[in-house]
Parts: sequence; C-alpha cells; structure tokens
Amino acid sequence: MNDQYGPDFPRTDSVKPPKPPPRIPTEIEDEREDLIESSRSETASQRVSEMKTEAKEKVAAAQEAIASKTSEKAQKLEARANEAVDEARTKKAELSSETAIPVGKISDRIEQTDARADTESKSDTQKDETPTRKLTATESNWAMGVHLAAVFGYISFVGFAVGPLVVWFLRRNEDAFVDEQGKEAINFQLSMILYYIGAAILSLVLVGIPILIALFIFQLVEIILASVRAKEGRSYRYPLTIRFIS
Repeated sequence: MNDQYGPDFPRTDSVKPPKPPPRIPTEIEDEREDLIESSRSETASQRVSEMKTEAKEKVAAAQEAIASKTSEKAQKLEARANEAVDEARTKKAELSSETAIPVGKISDRIEQTDARADTESKSDTQKDETPTRKLTATESNWAMGVHLAAVFGYISFVGFAVGPLVVWFLRRNEDAFVDEQGKEAINFQLSMILYYIGAAILSLVLVGIPILIALFIFQLVEIILASVRAKEGRSYRYPLTIRFIS
C-alpha cells in the first residue's frame, strides 16, 4: 500500500492522535464563573443606576416645564386681574367726576329743601287751624245746640237728623255760622242713619253687631267734638260725611 502512494506518504500506523485539551481545575472554573457573574451584575447595576439618573433628569425637566407653564399662566391671570382693577378704577373715577356736585350747590339744595319743608309745614298748620270767629253768647249757644240736637236720636231714631234740622231751620237766616254748622250736622246725621241701616242688615249674619257698636261710639264722640268747636266759634267738618246739603 505504501508502495502504491510512494515512499514519502506517511504511514497510518505511525500517525499519533491529537492530544486532548488540558483540563481546567474545578476551582479555577468556579472562580471564572464567579468573575463572569459579578461582571454581569456590576453591568446590570450600572445600567440600573444610569436608568435611575436618566429618569430623575426627565422628571426634573418635566417639573421645570410644568412650573414654567404654571408661572406663565399665573402671570397672565395676574395681568388680567390688574387690568380689570385699573378699568374699574377708571370707570369709578369717571362716574364720580360725572356725578360730582360742588359743595355750594349741595348747600343751596339743602337750603331749598328746608325752605320747602317749612312752607309745607306752615301750610299744613294753617289748614289744620280753622279760624276762630267772634260770636256772641247767643250765637255760640245756637251753634253748639245745632250739633247737640242730634242726641234726640237716642230717643227716636229719626231724631238724629230731625233735631239739627229744626235748629238749623230756625236760625239759618239769622246767623251764617249756625247756617254753616247746621248743614254740616244734618249731612253727618243723615250719613250716620244710612250707616246704621247697612249695619243693621249685616247684623243678620252677626257681622253688623260690632259695626253698630263702633258707629254708636264714633257718632257720640263726633257730636261732642263738633259742639265744643262750635262753642269756641270754630267751624267743624265731620269725617265720613255725605254732603246732601251744601
């Protein structure tokens, strides 16, 4: 076979197998694995720290952006508020300047108002104070009697108007004051008769009874007041009176 390939071809029985790689000791292998694992853990922790740092930087940047936006909004709101305050002050100044009245004019208006009030009070006082007439004793007695004659109505219902009517008829042409007060007394008593009739109708439903009592007291008080005024020579006008005779 060697002769077939030549004398230089190596013999197969002379070729040695390759040597196996040297075996690493177990301790060295464990140490190697520990080193690899520790390097991996260091790399991971470094990466984690870098991520934390990056996250903190991003959070800080976001906070700064939010703070800047908030400050801008706050500044805008403050500017708007200041503008509104300035506008309100301007309008207030304009209104005050438009409505301002000099002190002299105010004093003049106060004086005019006081003068008007005094004039009105004097006119009211003059209206309330009826003039007093100088009457003789006979005239004052007849003037008082024309009012007191209505008490006959407590004897006869029609006497309320008949009594003053008789006195007035007797003295109307002789005394102007008795004529005036006689007409007033007759008108009042006729009005009271109508009021009594209305109250009597209402008394059927028990409403008119207190009205009758009130009318009785009112009539008596008015007769006394009119008699006193007539005795003093002062004209008296009855309230709630229908003017039948003028």
